[in-house]
Amino acid sequence: MDYEQMKLDDPGGAVETALTLVKSMTVTKPHSQNRIDLRDVYNACGSGDGEIVISAMEAAAQGSAVIARALAWAQPGEDMGVDICDAEVQAVFQSLVGSGGVTQGMVDQILSLQDQTVLKYPGVRAGDIEHARTV
Repeated sequence: MDYEQMKLDDPGGAVETALTLVKSMTVTKPHSQNRIDLRDVYNACGSGDGEIVISAMEAAAQGSAVIARALAWAQPGEDMGVDICDAEVQAVFQSLVGSGGVTQGMVDQILSLQDQTVLKYPGVRAGDIEHARTV
């Protein structure tokens, strides 16, 4: 339900009720925002396991141009990251299982980043609701 539908469903409703509803709305993060970098690997796995995954990725990059490129794109600050929804990127992470102590659980934590749910209207305020009701 968006602002316009709320206005139609409850034209005289309280702003606070609408604000509470809007603040709870979530969406699955759009595909274009599913780029992750090495910080996200640390956040998903924790610093210890994140270091194991990144070390295994660095070692694998010595023998694979694809992994080397993914590692380069995943550096923090590159404004690129790697698209965790891409099947080839997922295959890169899957290929690390069993090397350097990387477990399937670690890779699953990283791959779970593709299914992130975010607030539909982050930072919405009561004034935004009031404005939407007058539109």
